[in-house]
Amino acid sequence: MPDAVRHALVRALAGADPAEPVARARVIGAQQGGPAGSGRHDSLLRGILLLVLDRLDDYREAHFAGR
Repeated sequence: MPDAVRHALVRALAGADPAEPVARARVIGAQQGGPAGSGRHDSLLRGILLLVLDRLDDYREAHFAGR
């Protein structure tokens, strides 16, 4: 998931619509499941990555709505 989030962030920073990599990152995150069996740090990282994806969705809505 971290690589998919990174790819989405790089696209957004380049001014491109990050819709596809954001969707891919969310699919990867869902496939990996929740924090069960993972350590506290893994859960924290997952939470941060999900927040980044949420902010990228906000960015998409503000800059790419109607495209």
